[in-house]
Amino acid sequence: MENDFKVRVENYKSIFEEIDTGKYPAEARWTYLKCDHSRGHFILHKVTGYLPHKMVHFVVNHNTSAHEFYLSRHGQSEYNAIGRIGGDS
Repeated sequence: MENDFKVRVENYKSIFEEIDTGKYPAEARWTYLKCDHSRGHFILHKVTGYLPHKMVHFVVNHNTSAHEFYLSRHGQSEYNAIGRIGGDS
């Protein structure tokens, strides 16, 4: 399983495009947090709201030099498929 994960990460690295390059005009409307681990530098762009700010607080205060970390969004759950978002009836 760990080997499968490493293969997927290597695949992602081969197709990765850096954000905030100006290549796509739509980037000006996106909300994102960009981390430069080599300099300990963070760029926040259009981050608003309680939960996004909590996530930024976690990432910025995390010790990034010790190890890598990954944030991901879950896929579709059974409740999402039947329209019961968050367990709503």
